[in-house]
Amino acid sequence: MSFGKDDREGIHQAWRCNASTRAAWVLIMFLSAFCCLANGAFLSPEVVVASPTGHEVYVAATMGQQLLVVDRASGTVSRRILLSAPPSGLVLSPDGTTVYITAGIAPGFVSVLDVRTGTERARIPAGHSPIAPVLSADGKTLFVGDRFRSRLLALDLA
Repeated sequence: MSFGKDDREGIHQAWRCNASTRAAWVLIMFLSAFCCLANGAFLSPEVVVASPTGHEVYVAATMGQQLLVVDRASGTVSRRILLSAPPSGLVLSPDGTTVYITAGIAPGFVSVLDVRTGTERARIPAGHSPIAPVLSADGKTLFVGDRFRSRLLALDLA
């Protein structure tokens, strides 16, 4: 999938706006592009995160059970990483080399993916229906909402 010429121009114009307007505009453009059918099924974008450089945007597609890597300059999906379960959240490591994806219901887990290769390096148990992963400032602790047990998990990544 890709953006049309008018959509790309809209994104470039949005980039010249103030930060909050820019974020909302770009998010709307990405979500409208990825709600389309892909191979007969809805992708259902759930979470959008920009790389530290801003050159790529990562989209967790729940129904598509994929992580989409979008090249910001061209507005196209440059890679699709198939996931073993529908994603519910994602966060990038500070250096942009690792993505942590919450997924699964019971049992839920965090999939630790190498951004460059798309391979799963680890799978960490994360309660029932994990959501909203957040990394500590030093990148050593991953906080995850354990949705149906009403608790916050602090996962040691060191």
